[in-house]
Amino acid sequence: MEQLINKKNKIKYTVQIPIWYVSELKELASLKVIQSVNNGFQIALESFIKETKKSIYLKNMQDAGKDKKFLERTKIVNDEFEKNEDDLDKSW
Repeated sequence: MEQLINKKNKIKYTVQIPIWYVSELKELASLKVIQSVNNGFQIALESFIKETKKSIYLKNMQDAGKDKKFLERTKIVNDEFEKNEDDLDKSW
C-alpha cells in the first residue's frame, strides 16, 4: 500500500537525530542497500507507522472481543454470509 511520493506532497522538516543513525544509513547507501540517507529515513518511518497502526488495530480488536454486543453483531453477520454461501449454486 505504498503511496506515490513526489515533490508536491513532501514537506521539509527539521529533526534532531543521533549521529549514529546517519552514519549507519550512509553505510547502507554506500552498499546500495538503500538509495540514499533520505530514502532510509522514509523506509524507516513508513515501517514504524505501519507497525504502530497495526498494534493499535490489534489492541482495538482485543477490546472489541470483550464487547458482547460487538460479538453478537459479528456472529449475526457471519451467519448471514454462511447462509448466503449455502444458497449459492454449487457450480460456482
